[in-house]
Amino acid sequence: MAVRPVEQGQTVALNSELLTIVDLTRMEVDAGVPTSRIPLVRIGQPVELSVEGFPERTFAGEVTRISPTAVAGSRAVRVFVTINNDKGLLRGGMFTTGILKVDDQANVIALPAAAIRHDEDGSFVLKVEAGALRRQAVELGLSWTDRGLVQVKGISEGDMIVTAPLPELVAGTSVTVEGN
Repeated sequence: MAVRPVEQGQTVALNSELLTIVDLTRMEVDAGVPTSRIPLVRIGQPVELSVEGFPERTFAGEVTRISPTAVAGSRAVRVFVTINNDKGLLRGGMFTTGILKVDDQANVIALPAAAIRHDEDGSFVLKVEAGALRRQAVELGLSWTDRGLVQVKGISEGDMIVTAPLPELVAGTSVTVEGN
């Protein structure tokens, strides 16, 4: 029982709430998701939750409802996640954070957005090759703006790319790479 708004022997009006019973076997998390990410959220998506007080454990949940409107005065939409709590470890009001996987990309290369350069011939990066910078054309894919990353095609794992926004560096510049 979570709430008992009346005491034994007290007179109550018709249709008054006497008590509230809570079923702890299934918990619901009310979470805010940024409006920029909400188009990627779907009913049934798995969520991995970390709960304060359980530092070495995560709890599996699933998106069960998505609010049709954003919370007033914010840039977040309420998303409701259901967690199976058969062991009764969780209680109402506990603080939780979660990871909702909205995109899963395997075997892709992503670079900081600052590494991507543009000219009249298209998008490119500066690749270190044989002691000099070389213009390497790339094809842009998905962009993860919240992480500042852009998926690129046209380079290989292990290629050394200039990732800092240094406009004075241009193709043909001699470079020496020191240390790792």
